[in-house]
Amino acid sequence: LSKDLHVGALGTGTFTVSNGAAMNSDIANIGFGTNAVGVLNFTSGTWTNTRGLFVGVFGHGTLNIGAGGVLIGESGFLGQDASGTGVVSMDGGSWAMSN
Repeated sequence: LSKDLHVGALGTGTFTVSNGAAMNSDIANIGFGTNAVGVLNFTSGTWTNTRGLFVGVFGHGTLNIGAGGVLIGESGFLGQDASGTGVVSMDGGSWAMSN
């Protein structure tokens, strides 16, 4: 995966990363549009996100990070708009941001 990642951009979407997978993205949106629902289950592997990670911009976004998940990013935003809801659940793993 490269470039932008959109899970639940205008509807409902679920994306699962497991088994030590590696992925890269520029911008990631989880639950972007009004009434959209996005869920990203990141159980193990390494995810490098070079720009913003938005969880629940105008919709509802959920990011679940498991014990084997390593997230490296520039910045993270939860519930970006007044209508957005962003939830992050960490069960081990790590999330490092440079900004």
